Amino acid sequence: MSCSRCQGLMVREFVVDLHVSPTGGRAWRCVSCGHLVDPVIVSNRKRYQQAVRLSKRSKRHLDLVAA
Repeated sequence: MSCSRCQGLMVREFVVDLHVSPTGGRAWRCVSCGHLVDPVIVSNRKRYQQAVRLSKRSKRHLDLVAA
């Protein structure tokens, strides 16, 4: 697996979670830049991207209605 930021090598890492997490502390860390990815981060990024897409779509719709 390669890093999405620097294309470096990603290695499995155990992350200590102070809250009970469904991920069980599993994550991927880049040995070059330190970028960390776990299932919670991926889920939050997907939700954010969907919200951005929806807000852009609604803005375009308002622009079309106003024209």
